Amino acid sequence: MTAEEPSTIRSESTAEPPPGIPPDSYLNPRHLSLVEPSLPEVYDAIREADREMNRAAAKRAAAIYAAQRVLADVGRARADAAERAGGPRPPWSPEEATKEEFTCEVGALLRLPRRTAETLIEASRTLAEDLPVTREALASGVISYRHAQVIMEQAWGIRVDDDPEAAARARAVFEEVLVPDAEVLTVAKLADRARRVRERTHPETITARHQKSVEDRHVVFQALDDGMASLYLTGDAEKVQAAYHRTLDTALTLQGPDEVRTLTQIAADVLTDVLISGVTPDGLGAGVAAQVNVTVRDRSRADPAGEERGARVSGRVRADRPRHREASRGRGAELHPAPHPPGNRRRALDGTRHLQTTRRAQEMARGAR
Repeated sequence: MTAEEPSTIRSESTAEPPPGIPPDSYLNPRHLSLVEPSLPEVYDAIREADREMNRAAAKRAAAIYAAQRVLADVGRARADAAERAGGPRPPWSPEEATKEEFTCEVGALLRLPRRTAETLIEASRTLAEDLPVTREALASGVISYRHAQVIMEQAWGIRVDDDPEAAARARAVFEEVLVPDAEVLTVAKLADRARRVRERTHPETITARHQKSVEDRHVVFQALDDGMASLYLTGDAEKVQAAYHRTLDTALTLQGPDEVRTLTQIAADVLTDVLISGVTPDGLGAGVAAQVNVTVRDRSRADPAGEERGARVSGRVRADRPRHREASRGRGAELHPAPHPPGNRRRALDGTRHLQTTRRAQEMARGAR
């Protein structure tokens, strides 16, 4: 290859393609018209399909609300008929009875768990009674049901115990401001926008609302795939943010040229170590280590009829050996939290990392294979 050949190739790459070779439609707008159907038609079809899904969600909400009202009327009629007949009045009120019945029916129809069915029913009622602008936007297809859920979740927090009319006026203002934004924002950005708009339109002060909300602080454990799990903490923003920054600052001090973990991984390890091995300011947790027991059914001791005696072997899982490996040594192995000492229940920590095992548990688990 000579020195002139590369320049020749470069000059040919800018020329029109030879006859018989289809042109690249992304390089020349004229070739967009050669696509069947045209790209604008494809994009319009995608948008229309999405709007159909939004309109269908609005129809489902309207149907659920209508069925709820019909069933409520039926429940009241049942209670009145039973009372006129001289029989005992049911222990539940008609509202409670119909609510239970309708929740079960919706859950069975849509294959939803109870809590999800309850949320869907309440969302349908909110759209019909409290958020007419959001309902119209969803029915026209310009916003998705996820956008409507964001608006509803924030609107549920606009309430005043002694003045429902003030809360209704605040929700109306909140909705009129937020629905136009929902037409152009993503769900995540709308959630942030909705939170800020709710803060400004709520009739109560932030101090009064915070005093009510802090009562709902909680911790939630959620199991994930591949032996992972998540731990969610909801509490006072000042304390949670301080805990986050302390965790991150501690992780930053552990970084170095020989550290192979990322900052995110170090922060997760720091927080886990503190929660499992740490001690509270009043001394709670001192001397207590989180642990999990592994229970192995001893199938080698089955009787001649093939029935197992249900013998179990318990031990602690060592930190440097995955507990799944220990469990797999025996068939039907199970993991159980280790019992805490009597009289020290408050100091027992529930955890599953940095666990220990005894040699006896290992030997008995191997013998159970």
